Amino acid sequence: MTKEEIIKVIKKNILENLEEIDENEIDINKSMKDYGANSLDIIEVVSCSMRELKIKIPRTELAEINTIGQLADKFLEHAE
Repeated sequence: MTKEEIIKVIKKNILENLEEIDENEIDINKSMKDYGANSLDIIEVVSCSMRELKIKIPRTELAEINTIGQLADKFLEHAE
């Protein structure tokens, strides 16, 4: 699994859970909050992405993540 594949899954879940966002607007160097996500939206995106990628990450590790790119890196770390 590549980082690009993981980012594609995360973007898909962002688009499904947040309104009025174009896929081309999503910058992986920004946080989901920059796109209007509240904490429940973020949990939903992260949970759906982890299920789809078949990975589990302890919440303590997720707490230190600030950007979509960092989330993808963490997913990649656990996918290998």
